[in-house]
Amino acid sequence: MVDILLEPATSVLDMVMKANCFANENDARRIILAGGLHINQVKCTDYTEILSLGRHILPNGISLIRVGKKHHYIVKWMS
Repeated sequence: MVDILLEPATSVLDMVMKANCFANENDARRIILAGGLHINQVKCTDYTEILSLGRHILPNGISLIRVGKKHHYIVKWMS
C-alpha cells in the first residue's frame, strides 16, 4: 500500500508514477495507451485524464491499480 497526498489536477500518469507502478514515464505512457492499466477494475487508456472521486478514487479513499495481469497496487489517498 502506498500513501499519496491528493492534490488538485492529479493525472493518471502522476498517480502511477508516485505509486511506483512503472520504472519511467515512457514505459507508463506506452503501457497505458496499449490498455495495460486498470484503475478500480476499469481499463484506463488516457494517461492525461484527471483523477475524479467515484471513478478513480473509491469512497473509502483508496484506488486499486492493476498493471498487466499480475502487478497489483493499492493507493491510499491522504487529504
